[in-house]
Amino acid sequence: MMYRMISTTLLCLTVTAPLAVQAETTWEFINTDNCVSTNCGSNYRNRHDWVRTYTYESGDAADPVDVYGIYNTGKTSKTDPNPRNAADGSGQLWLGPITAWDGLAVHTYNEGWSAPEHATDSNGSFEAVLFDFGVDNLVDMGSVTIGWPNDNSQCYGEDCGTDITVLAYTDLGDPAITAALPANGYTNLDAEYADLNAANGWDLIGSYENLERGTSKDINPNDVASRYWLVAAYNPILDDRGWTENNEFFKLRAVSGIWNEPPIVVPSAAVPEPGALVLLASGLAFFGWKRQGSSS
Repeated sequence: MMYRMISTTLLCLTVTAPLAVQAETTWEFINTDNCVSTNCGSNYRNRHDWVRTYTYESGDAADPVDVYGIYNTGKTSKTDPNPRNAADGSGQLWLGPITAWDGLAVHTYNEGWSAPEHATDSNGSFEAVLFDFGVDNLVDMGSVTIGWPNDNSQCYGEDCGTDITVLAYTDLGDPAITAALPANGYTNLDAEYADLNAANGWDLIGSYENLERGTSKDINPNDVASRYWLVAAYNPILDDRGWTENNEFFKLRAVSGIWNEPPIVVPSAAVPEPGALVLLASGLAFFGWKRQGSSS
């Protein structure tokens, strides 16, 4: 009887707040209904944003996500005489406008607005979409879906596949490339793709090949969860697989993952220290022993 009382007492004292609920959520980037930015729409030249915010499309409720367009260039400023593009993946990272029609597309400073360059691509510059799921929010991104794909007839005569590289930021705080964000206009992010490495808090999730339009591609087998994600056209600076370079053209249609809501913080006073629990258990045990002694 006394053992039951001690066990029940300890159980009651060690109960804390409920664990955060894990929920499957999808954010889709093909409709204007769930886009809450200024220039949502499909007219690229006149309907682009420097950051675009999307609410979740399906699944359990989640906070909106901010998306940014990132690309590399040989220029360090708009007046820099160096080449504007850096096809080898080197050069400074810049913020560029982001648009959407059948998926997200990144635009560089001197890029055309027609197919195939109206996409997230690796021709001339390596482009990527940066996701920010918000303060204290972690997403275990499990799949990526592309919309408009690169068509061989539009890829300068090359055999084009749709290959991507995915990174997640897993360090404390914010990554250095977000220091200048949000911004309104082409902005030097004071970093290079080579800086997005483990030493600076970026984990390589992997590179994935031959994505198909409208079909989700599973990623992230180790279930990494992060606030910041980068989905890029296949980039050998980030992950050199020896694949063909500079021929990726696609729209990023959707991402899905496990939404980890921020945990409920319980004041420390509400949970006894381990030493206090030991003392309490010892006291209860002694009390039970005394009762048994007195009744014998």
